[in-house]
Amino acid sequence: MKTDDIIQSIKNETFADKEIIPSEIKDYEIMNIPDMSVLRGIAKYRDKFEVLRQTETWSNNGVRQLVLGSMDKFITFLKYIDNGACRCIKYQYIKPDPEKEESLGLVNLLVKVQHERPFEASYECKCTICRTIFICHSGEERFGIGYSWRRKIS
Repeated sequence: MKTDDIIQSIKNETFADKEIIPSEIKDYEIMNIPDMSVLRGIAKYRDKFEVLRQTETWSNNGVRQLVLGSMDKFITFLKYIDNGACRCIKYQYIKPDPEKEESLGLVNLLVKVQHERPFEASYECKCTICRTIFICHSGEERFGIGYSWRRKIS
């Protein structure tokens, strides 16, 4: 099942009857679903995703360990969502562009400070659901721009 199929089956309440096809699961797409009711629906079935943590699920190639690590983070994300966490918990696992997150309506940018070095900036963002404030830094990395997110300590 692809992400759109998962979303639709959660909305139609038919997900329990569906089969997970590991090669079609895109964990980052699921973690980026903005609808909390869909995320909570998926999280209720996190046991169906447990197969994604098993080494025998994935081909023994150079990226298998990366995939397994990603799936561990994904299952942990679903556990947090199932236990009542907000979707912004994803910032512990994936590091998106805060300006793109704002354009999707997931956060409000409160402050942006452009630094002297190219591609370096600091952001203060607020989750549109739980109002948690995050500090995000962007900087040039090996093959582009990387972001680091952390909760702001009051």
